[in-house]
Amino acid sequence: MSTGSFVSRLTAIAVFAFATTTNQAAIFATETVAGTLDGTTTFGGVALGSATAFSFDAIFLADPSFNEAAAAPGVGLYPVFSLSITIAGKGTYDATMDTPLFTLLADPSNGTYPVYFAGLAGSDNGSFFSAFASTTPPLDAHAPGSVVYDGYLATLYGDPLTISLTGVTGGLVLSDGCLVGPVTATLTVPEPETWAITAAGSLLVFASGRCWKTRQSLKDMW
Repeated sequence: MSTGSFVSRLTAIAVFAFATTTNQAAIFATETVAGTLDGTTTFGGVALGSATAFSFDAIFLADPSFNEAAAAPGVGLYPVFSLSITIAGKGTYDATMDTPLFTLLADPSNGTYPVYFAGLAGSDNGSFFSAFASTTPPLDAHAPGSVVYDGYLATLYGDPLTISLTGVTGGLVLSDGCLVGPVTATLTVPEPETWAITAAGSLLVFASGRCWKTRQSLKDMW
């Protein structure tokens, strides 16, 4: 998919949100993940120095037609509109969104890992995804709804994922082994009457003139 067609599709779905009725499924969702970063994790180009609590909220487009991994059973790769990260002792920062980010989800039907995943992926093979024994209710990665992840197992990694943050030169780099201890995760899908607000914010992103490229390489993991 070309950059132009990707942006056009996102714009179209955001505009569509204004015209939907309350009996239609919600489109936008929030992935919330919290855990502890290892002291070697770099923030602003400097290692944190000690284990540090962090969390993020990623607002993403949960419509199945925008799943970049739709051809892979049990895998969801959905474009992120905005990302906010809180790091203990540092503060809360917004991702610049200069490069694409995707919410990475999986359920046991993926055929490779009999678990549920929640994580993030970038456009340069960077990714991390935490595995859980179950979700309540059961997650369908091809049609995500509100769920709570239960029974943290482990976190897997692709290449290092650099998240550019407003006002932080060097951003936050999430690399192999950066998450220590248990991780918690939820997906929250708002009521239909609230997503026009999210759509309006998304349209402002498009108006800023950013161009995004689609991501393909994570599909090969399944």
